[in-house]
Amino acid sequence: MFFAKNEIIELENKNYLVLNSAIVDNEIYYKVCEVNVEENTVDSKEIYIQAIKEYGTLYIEEVKDKNIIEELDKIMKS
Repeated sequence: MFFAKNEIIELENKNYLVLNSAIVDNEIYYKVCEVNVEENTVDSKEIYIQAIKEYGTLYIEEVKDKNIIEELDKIMKS
């Protein structure tokens, strides 16, 4: 795992709180929500991201495949 639960991570100049994580078919997925660190507020919209490490570089992308999202919803009930 690259990120821990309750860790704040920065992606594209926005801060996200890691809510949960799962490994599915050897791929690592995270459920995150945007946070405003200065105002100490959390956006209720949750998204899934996928972390892929290739040749020493960590790539992060939002999961948009509805089938994967449905599977992750079942796994990461919060």
